[in-house]
Amino acid sequence: MKNKLFWSLVILLTVSFPLGAKALVADDITNAATGGTVEIDGVNTENLTINKSVTLKGSSTDKIVGDLTITGDSVNVVLDGFTIEGHINVVATNSKVTFKNMILDGKNTVEDNILVTIRALNSDITVDNTTFKGFIKAGIYAETLKNIDVTNSTFNAFGTANIGSLEDYVASNPEAHEIVRSGACIDLNFGNQSDVKFNLDNVSIVGNHFEGVRKFVNEDSTAGAVKVKFKNASNVTTTDNTSVTIGANEFVDNVDDVVIGTSNQPSTSDFLVAFYKNTSDNGNEIRVTNNGAVTAEKDVVDGSMVVVRNYKDSSNTDLNADFFIITINDEMYMVMDGATLKEAVAIDSEEAIDLDSFKVKDGYTFKYFVEAGTENVIDADTVITKSMTIEPVFEKANGTAIDSVKNPETSDGILIMFALLMASGALLVISSKKVLAK
Repeated sequence: MKNKLFWSLVILLTVSFPLGAKALVADDITNAATGGTVEIDGVNTENLTINKSVTLKGSSTDKIVGDLTITGDSVNVVLDGFTIEGHINVVATNSKVTFKNMILDGKNTVEDNILVTIRALNSDITVDNTTFKGFIKAGIYAETLKNIDVTNSTFNAFGTANIGSLEDYVASNPEAHEIVRSGACIDLNFGNQSDVKFNLDNVSIVGNHFEGVRKFVNEDSTAGAVKVKFKNASNVTTTDNTSVTIGANEFVDNVDDVVIGTSNQPSTSDFLVAFYKNTSDNGNEIRVTNNGAVTAEKDVVDGSMVVVRNYKDSSNTDLNADFFIITINDEMYMVMDGATLKEAVAIDSEEAIDLDSFKVKDGYTFKYFVEAGTENVIDADTVITKSMTIEPVFEKANGTAIDSVKNPETSDGILIMFALLMASGALLVISSKKVLAK
């Protein structure tokens, strides 16, 4: 009798919990403590909803095949290290959502023509060291958020070439024309949600690789690797510290590198965007289109300077400013054309340059500054007319030798916050207005 009972239990357990069956990730999320971690293991084919603070962590070979929705209020969600094949929908409010070390792959399917859609009021979005590929319309598409910071990530947009051959889809889907004409790696289409108003603080797109954006409709096309525009500017409220920065990115083989503005409802206030150290197929410059102009205006922006452009209406020539980049001991400063070195301002803070801090070296006496690679002496009153690296020159205290401090190329990963521009007296040309339009 005991043996029969034992084997009956074995059979029952085997039926209820088949050998080799995997627990659902959805169940792990439900059972996880708030703020806990769920390990992603192997390939998991399921759709997920996250409505609590949690970290999902795995390796590049671990995978979720399915759609993922991040919702809830005041949640902190981190996706770290694994692959998602499907669409991610972020609709959480007052929240923080982080993607890091991820691979996001839409497999070039119509269903996943956008990898990440963001309609997240008062929320902060962080993307770091993440690969986006297999998308047709956009890697990231956002309409509402508070802050977005995209760094050190790769966007492969060659999937945008596939939509043109999907004739059945184009014929049957009323949104197909928009998808065909408006491909992007990052598409920030602020204010597009009808009657949804929100506060925008910061857009920072720094140190990324954007490649392969295509278009298939010649007329009325807004395709470009990075797009920042107002679909309805009246829905967007900004603060004094609002900033838009596009810096240290690499653009390769795109129909357009950056598209700014909107032809539908231009802003009536300043819409300032700062560019620096971007490169493209054309070398040390990128192509930027002002799509808010009556006829789209193209501007070639030099990556050797900090370039500020105003795209508030039908002209991109009002209130523009160019700032040269000064590098000393791996620290970057910017100074307006024609201003002196002492008026330079640190790119990554609001602090004015402190030249005395570079004149100290144990066992040495400071002599002067020189332009790197030359014998041109630079001092505080030198008028700056180009970007350059400056080196302090020292001599040993006993006067027997001269030693100069070499400065390697500054890392492209430094973030530029446009609010710091107001710290420079040379910025009166920009007035007291800030980066984006209400």
